[in-house]
Amino acid sequence: MPIYPTVRQIEIFCAVARTRSFSRAAEALGMSQSALSQGLLQMERLLGVPLFARTKRSVAILPAAERFLPRAQCLLEDLDKAVTELRTDSDPGQGHVEIACLSTVSVRILPPAVRAFRTRYPKAVIRVRDDDPDGIVDRVKSGTVDFAFSCLFDRDPSVAFRPLLEDELRFVCRHDHPLAKHEQVSWADLAGQDLVAMASGTGIRTLLDRQLPRRDIFRHATYEVARVPSILDVVEQSNAVSVIPALALVGPGIAERFHHGPIGQPSIRRVIGLILPRDHAPSAAAQAFINVITTQVSAPGGLPSPGVHFCSSMKRVLRST
Repeated sequence: MPIYPTVRQIEIFCAVARTRSFSRAAEALGMSQSALSQGLLQMERLLGVPLFARTKRSVAILPAAERFLPRAQCLLEDLDKAVTELRTDSDPGQGHVEIACLSTVSVRILPPAVRAFRTRYPKAVIRVRDDDPDGIVDRVKSGTVDFAFSCLFDRDPSVAFRPLLEDELRFVCRHDHPLAKHEQVSWADLAGQDLVAMASGTGIRTLLDRQLPRRDIFRHATYEVARVPSILDVVEQSNAVSVIPALALVGPGIAERFHHGPIGQPSIRRVIGLILPRDHAPSAAAQAFINVITTQVSAPGGLPSPGVHFCSSMKRVLRST
């Protein structure tokens, strides 16, 4: 097995090549001239190749060494970058976190978590990307985000899913709508109403199509939108009704603007959790943010909305750790 020069020896070589002086190179590296000369000599003996032509007045780099110089410099730069990244990854206060999430999560769950994280780690960088469930999983698998906070509709061996909370789908309407007289409605009650539906391919529509395969009420919806927050705007302006995740009904002013309640026969629930790469652990910064989110949603009053619950499976995990 070949024996290579040490990092210090390569640093000495590059310093001498840059300064063309043993004394200036030793000063730049903070070492004695004799130690520098000895290190360079050991490198030449190890390689079996002379690197410099020395005289009493000058130091000249030899042609083979001059061709080696840019590669040696790249080695040192790459090593410095790798060490910096390693130290950053192990320090949540200096880290960088990329997260993908559902729109309801980005609006209702993440803002207080981001504030709490920034308070504790003010120098850390955090970015949140709103996407649909399929796009979210693709981001995790490609490594463009550290983890995601979303539903996982289909099992995927390349990612791990940790359930964190669940919410139910609830009907929503204005207070002056006839359905506002009911605390609970059935899916049949929605037939014949002006409906606002999520577009095909979105997470909520996928959930409805799978849970209600024989009902076509949403295929004939009056309005079709691409984002959950848009539903409330349309309902308020048109007096239509819709089905919306309970998590989207968390927030100031919702109770004053809208009536909402559970839907039976059947009740449809979704599980939202953390989606992580299966082949490697999260960075220190990503794990710190995961801890903040978990603490937030599991705290008493952390999910102040009917129909939203912390997953019992996660409670068992927390009790065992």
